[in-house]
Amino acid sequence: MSEKTLIFDIQDNIATGGFEWNEELVNNFLRGPLNAPASPPGNDGDGLLLAQEVGASLGNMTSAWWSPVLSVPNDNWDEGNQKSSPILIERTLPHTLMVNKSGKRFCNEANNYSAMAGAFHFFDPNEYGYPNLPSWIIFDSNFREKYPFVNILPGTEDPDWFVKADSINNLAEKLEIDQNSLNLTLDTFNKYVETGNDLDFGRGKSEYDSFYGDRSQSGVYTTLGAVEKAPFYAVKIDIGALGTNGGMKTDEFGRVISASGSIIEGLYTVGNAMAGSTGSVYAGAGGTLGPALTYGFLAGNHVAGKNFGVKE
Repeated sequence: MSEKTLIFDIQDNIATGGFEWNEELVNNFLRGPLNAPASPPGNDGDGLLLAQEVGASLGNMTSAWWSPVLSVPNDNWDEGNQKSSPILIERTLPHTLMVNKSGKRFCNEANNYSAMAGAFHFFDPNEYGYPNLPSWIIFDSNFREKYPFVNILPGTEDPDWFVKADSINNLAEKLEIDQNSLNLTLDTFNKYVETGNDLDFGRGKSEYDSFYGDRSQSGVYTTLGAVEKAPFYAVKIDIGALGTNGGMKTDEFGRVISASGSIIEGLYTVGNAMAGSTGSVYAGAGGTLGPALTYGFLAGNHVAGKNFGVKE
């Protein structure tokens, strides 16, 4: 490709979001499954594909802003795609735990949502698959009487997408989980609650674990509570993402860098269409908005000839 083909006649800025709704790109680049995007379906990587056509260099393409999600059946976008929502509060509140399809806990349920993807993406070479996908959040009537679950308030009718059972054995049967395994998991978990010490995953030890918990309680009990009162409930949990954070590599002004390392004159990018400025690390709430605003500001001023003393 000649250098001339890399020059744009006007200043163009690609800010089209990530590629989480593009199945081919997801399968080609991401480190593990992304089964349920928690973003609008328009994030299909169209800007990334345009940039590739002019030789853009790509970075951070294996990563995303991951999150455990739930998908309420028949809750769809206008285009017909299934809506999915991050599950933040419910898994942190007392009287809940998460189990995989073997009926075993596999993580600290109250941990930060982006980092939890590592647990969901655990690959078992013997099974040759992902044993923690899908998983289930299990809660009891203590939870149901005290706390909302998404928009389902205490004292209201149970929706049909709750899996409900009058015993743990019946719940295991409905979830097609081994009954002995699930009973052992709950017995162990409830003992940890009683002693205030989750020996398996340390749930409640970190200050972060209490952030979405019940702050009317103290210490580990902001997030730890026994799962013991029938009827019992379960909701399917999958791994999704707020967006991908891989894309075009840029310089400090947001100008896109070509595969040969040169600047593609006239082409800028910001937001989830660019290779994330923090790599695969999610710094916290606003971790996408801050860099998008910053690089948008830098790109706009560079177009206007303001470089703020930075030497090119």
